[in-house]
Amino acid sequence: MSHVDEGQLHAYLDGELPAIGGDVDQVERHLANCPECGRALQDARTIHARAVAMLREASPPETIVPPFEGVIGRALSPRGATDMREELLMDNAATADLGLAKPRFKHLVASGGEKRRPWNSRSVAMSIFLHSALVVAAVYATVRAEEVTKEEELVEFMEIEEEEKAPEPEKPDEPEPPPPPPAATQALEPPEAPPASIPEVDLSAPAVSAADFTGIGVVAPEAAPAPPAPPPEAAPDFAYEVAVLERVPELSNKGSIGSIMERLYPRLLQDAGIGGTVVMQFVIEPDGTVDMSSAKVLESSNDQLSEASMKAIERFRFRPGRYKGENVRVLIQMPITWQAAG
Repeated sequence: MSHVDEGQLHAYLDGELPAIGGDVDQVERHLANCPECGRALQDARTIHARAVAMLREASPPETIVPPFEGVIGRALSPRGATDMREELLMDNAATADLGLAKPRFKHLVASGGEKRRPWNSRSVAMSIFLHSALVVAAVYATVRAEEVTKEEELVEFMEIEEEEKAPEPEKPDEPEPPPPPPAATQALEPPEAPPASIPEVDLSAPAVSAADFTGIGVVAPEAAPAPPAPPPEAAPDFAYEVAVLERVPELSNKGSIGSIMERLYPRLLQDAGIGGTVVMQFVIEPDGTVDMSSAKVLESSNDQLSEASMKAIERFRFRPGRYKGENVRVLIQMPITWQAAG
């Protein structure tokens, strides 16, 4: 058999070796023949004895408690109080004679012989704070739970009904267009007597149309003829020629033309004594200004003089042309002569 371990030694000392499946006889024979295991057994017994002694010192002595009524009766009687005091002194003396007068629980391992410290103001304040915090947290959790319950109880589910769209009103039938007026025609009636001379031609009278003499429909004046079509409007960029005007345009700033051309005369050409003529075409507006978008050079002897002429006509001002009593746009051609000062 090998050495007996610590667990088997404690079980052997406590008398519980058979309970863990050990053989008491075999262990005893081994302990008798093995010096090392014998020393271990002796050490275990010493430790066991010390532990039992410490437990006995720590545990209070057994005291027989008398009945409660007897103790109260003896305490209330004059002689009983004296007898109880004498018995207490005798018990203390007996305890001192037995060597048990040492403070109890002084040699406990857990306490280490130190007395428990009393409560101080700091520990009391900390205890009150912690207990208050716990109470507040508990109250808050309870109130919060009630609020959540109330909110959940207030939830209601509502069904949204879709509104039915009103039917669109039917569009009224469009009225039928009125019937067209009866067609009109004119009849050619010969004069009763031939004229003595041919009448003058009225250019302002409307032109004769063959569609007015179809012979189909009601003869005028019983049916009024269709109204004449409005005259075509003139195009926005239309300009009259000088030949049809009642009054032709004229320069209104003749006095400043000389200084304008002198400022615009190309300096190199003027110093070299080079001149020339540029024929310009442009439109004069009803307010007397020049429409520069219509200006163009028809003839020129020098490109620099052409550029100078374009700048010059932009500064020209005219008395506008007139047609049928109104100022109108007029298309003109105007030669501009450049001559260097001699």
